[in-house]
Amino acid sequence: MSGPHGPYQPSGQSFEWNRPPVPQKRWTKPRLFAVGAVGVLIFAIIGSCIDSPSDNKTPGAATVSDTSTTSPPPPGAADGYTFDELDTKQILVGTVESISFSEVSVGFEVDEDDTAKTSMDFELALIGAAKCYAMSEPLGKAVVEALPVGSHVTVVRTAEKASSTELGDEAFIHLAAPGNMATDTAFGPSVNEQLVAQGSASLMPGFDRAPDAPALSVQIETVRASVPVQSEPYVDPIAAADIKAWDERVGLAGVCRASWEKIAREAEESQRRIYGPDGIPDTDDDPNNNYNVPGYVPGTGGGSGGGGGGFCRSRFC
Repeated sequence: MSGPHGPYQPSGQSFEWNRPPVPQKRWTKPRLFAVGAVGVLIFAIIGSCIDSPSDNKTPGAATVSDTSTTSPPPPGAADGYTFDELDTKQILVGTVESISFSEVSVGFEVDEDDTAKTSMDFELALIGAAKCYAMSEPLGKAVVEALPVGSHVTVVRTAEKASSTELGDEAFIHLAAPGNMATDTAFGPSVNEQLVAQGSASLMPGFDRAPDAPALSVQIETVRASVPVQSEPYVDPIAAADIKAWDERVGLAGVCRASWEKIAREAEESQRRIYGPDGIPDTDDDPNNNYNVPGYVPGTGGGSGGGGGGFCRSRFC
C-alpha cells in the first residue's frame, strides 16, 4: 500500500455511479394527408410507440422514474456492503452521520434491501491533544468543522494494535475530491493530518521537546515501530505536519508552544537559583545554601562540616 497521499490498492472494486439519461417523452402529430383510414391508423400506432418511455431505454440501463432527482446515490458498494465486509474490509466508503468529539459516525449502505443502512463509529487514528492541554476542548469542534455531516468519505481502518491483525475502531478518514463522490481510493491528505497541520491536534503520543529528549527523528521511528502496519504510511506525514505547526506556531500548536516555553524558562530560572548561573550542580558558581552542601541529610545535622553545618546536593533537601 502506498502513502496516504497516493492511491491505495484495497481489495474489492472502485465504484463509479453512472445514471442513465431520463427518457424524455416526445409527442407527435400525424400529418394530414389525403389518405384513407388505414393510413391514419398506421400513424396512430407509430405515435403510440414513440410516446412510450419503456421502449426508449438503453439496453441494460436501470429504470429511472419521471419523479427521480439528479442528486447522486449514496457512496458504497454497488449493491451495498455485506455485514461481513463491514467487519473485515480495511477501506470503506460512506457518509458522515454525526460527530462526538473525535469520534466519527459513518453510515454505510448494506445489501439486505434497497433502503438498508447501518453506521459504525471510528476514532481518528494517531492524533489527539497529546501533551497540549489547550487542544483538549477545541479539538471536538475542529473535527466537526473538518467533517461536516453528510460528507462523503473514504475510511481507511487500522488494526487495534501493532501485534493484531483484527481491524479496530480507529481510522484515517479522507474527504472525497471536490465535486466527486468518495471512492475506495483515498483522495488527498487524511483529515487526521489536516487537523494536525492546522494546529488543532498533535501526533500521538506527543513529542518530547525537552532539551535532553531524544531527537525528533528518533521519536518518529519509535512511533512508527509501535503502530499497526496499516498506520505506518501515515506516521511521517502527520509527524511532519506536527513539526511544521509547532515551528510556525500555527493555531493551538502555537499556544501550546508558548506555554511550554514559559514552563521551560521557569525551570531554567529555578535551576540557576539553586545551582548558580550555569544551572549545574557541583560547580564553582553554586550558591552557598543547603541545596549545595555536600553530605547533608535533612534532620541529621551530619555531613562533612559536622555539627549541623552540613550541606545537601539534592534539590529535595
